Amino acid sequence: MSLADKPLAGEPMRASSGSDERPGRTRCDAVPMPETVSTEQVAHAIGHHHTERTGRRAEVIEILEAILLAVVAVATAWSGYQTARWDGRQAHLYGLSNKYRAVSNKAATRSGQEELYDTSTFSFWLQAKAQGDREAAQLFVRRFRPEYRPAFAAWLGTDPFHNPKAPAGPILMPQYHNAMAAKGAGV
Repeated sequence: MSLADKPLAGEPMRASSGSDERPGRTRCDAVPMPETVSTEQVAHAIGHHHTERTGRRAEVIEILEAILLAVVAVATAWSGYQTARWDGRQAHLYGLSNKYRAVSNKAATRSGQEELYDTSTFSFWLQAKAQGDREAAQLFVRRFRPEYRPAFAAWLGTDPFHNPKAPAGPILMPQYHNAMAAKGAGV
């Protein structure tokens, strides 16, 4: 650009691509803009620059764009709401699952301890019986758990000391019942 082509102060400067555009085919004319502009100035220039394009088609397109943006905003908000709602529900169910697992583990542990107690007291009873110590044998019978006593009585009914087909102990009898084992399995 030569000095003769430079605009004087206050005159608008043509766009650099203006020389190769055909007349009548441009959508916008060059708008003079200072070197530094604020956001408000840019928004004002953009908003008022295209005032000539107010045809019916352009208005319909703008309305459809606004409707589409509104639908997207509502869908995004709904998605966020559903996510928060189901995250809360999932956390609640996870907490319940952990609670039931802990109850089940507690019942299973207690069941194992009760089976061990039943087996130990039966072993001590059997040892006292084998040694002929009636008093000690009666002591261990009194210490059987109430759930164990029906199985012990049914086992004695099979004449285990003379019947080789008798179960090895009361814990193997169908009458043996451990409530904690059932509770652990049912939780």
